[in-house]
Amino acid sequence: MTSGQVFAQDASTDPTPAPAITSGERKEATGNISELTPGQSLVLHTGIKEGEPTVFRFAPQVTYVDADGKTVEAAGLRKNLRVRVSYVKAEGANIVDRVTILE
Repeated sequence: MTSGQVFAQDASTDPTPAPAITSGERKEATGNISELTPGQSLVLHTGIKEGEPTVFRFAPQVTYVDADGKTVEAAGLRKNLRVRVSYVKAEGANIVDRVTILE
């Protein structure tokens, strides 16, 4: 039995480096991490597209902070963790340069 869902290429495993954020409308999204590829990308269930996870690629320089705004290590990221990402849409991808750990 299949679910009938079709997904585009898995950007979470795309080894191409994400572009640096130089301009664009800054947006934020909050959700739970469903997939994580350290140094490359994370996938969140955000509600941006109903029922679909959203892929976010990491910019070359990413700041990780806790809910109080204190800098933390990226190693604290894990599956099912609730986070808020600050991102810009560039070259067809959601490029993240700040991750706030909310738990």
